[in-house]
Amino acid sequence: MALLPLLVFIVLYLVVSLILNDFYKVPIIIAFLVSSIVGIITLQGRPLKERIKSDIFILLITFVLTVIFDLVVAIAVGMVLAAMLFM
Repeated sequence: MALLPLLVFIVLYLVVSLILNDFYKVPIIIAFLVSSIVGIITLQGRPLKERIKSDIFILLITFVLTVIFDLVVAIAVGMVLAAMLFM
């Protein structure tokens, strides 16, 4: 369920590109907006305050790890935390 917006983005972009026979004719922003709307719709069950608190938590942890360790370590940990929170 967490990867649904990414799947919608890839499928929409590839299908429209194959129909038009050119990857450069497809505006990527349209596929991004549609996948963003799908992501917002799938998160409707959680209250807004809960979603914001989890995002702020991930942001702060990533920031602290960037200062203490390295950006690569911080981004890796942030991605793992985000994946665990959205499952």
